[in-house]
Amino acid sequence: MADFGRIFFMNARESGIAPIAQLGSGTFDHLGFFGSQGPTTAIEIGSWQDTTVIVDSNGDPAAGMPFGGSGYCTNTKNIGASTVRISGQPVGPFEEEIDQVNIFEVGNLDTEPFFNRIPSGTLLVKYEASGTSAVHTFNAKMFAYDNTGAITDPPPDVTMMGFEINASGQWANSSHSGVWKSMQGSNDALLFSDHSNANGWQARNVHLWVAALTGKAEAVGALDQWDLAFSVQFN
Repeated sequence: MADFGRIFFMNARESGIAPIAQLGSGTFDHLGFFGSQGPTTAIEIGSWQDTTVIVDSNGDPAAGMPFGGSGYCTNTKNIGASTVRISGQPVGPFEEEIDQVNIFEVGNLDTEPFFNRIPSGTLLVKYEASGTSAVHTFNAKMFAYDNTGAITDPPPDVTMMGFEINASGQWANSSHSGVWKSMQGSNDALLFSDHSNANGWQARNVHLWVAALTGKAEAVGALDQWDLAFSVQFN
């Protein structure tokens, strides 16, 4: 059995090519939510984001690509309890019922999927078990929290929600599939599918999940006193 594992956050649109660096690394290690023209535009108070971009600690993207060379993500916007607006080059925008956003289609689910030319979620979460150990995973979850307080505290002035994009035909939908799920602190987390025998998964060394995320601004200014966290159990 694995003694430990490593978790990576990656830009789902870029098939994992553009990882989000570890927090505090001094590089492009943040996820930014903005208005319709990227980092030069703000989100209106009480509204959900129109663009999602990997940025640095100042909220600035790298130069060289639309919305920043550090990697712009496919944007997933909450426009109703069970509906998402997906946008971002080279797709969209278009609207879709969440339970129809089922596009994680690869035969081998420990291989990073190719998402570059089709709509995808915001983040690809990759867990690698130590060594060559093969494990099952359970109770994977993601949540936003106040980075100046406890992980149980919701993020100040921001409402975060999400849903899992499930693998087509590979495992049963998670309990929160088909609806935007609140992610306000560790006690209000977005739950992901178990990769277990019961769900048709053999033990693997690498496990992947895809999350669609949306954020709503509740105050004026740069809202940066929040972090995302992901945890998982394995055996």
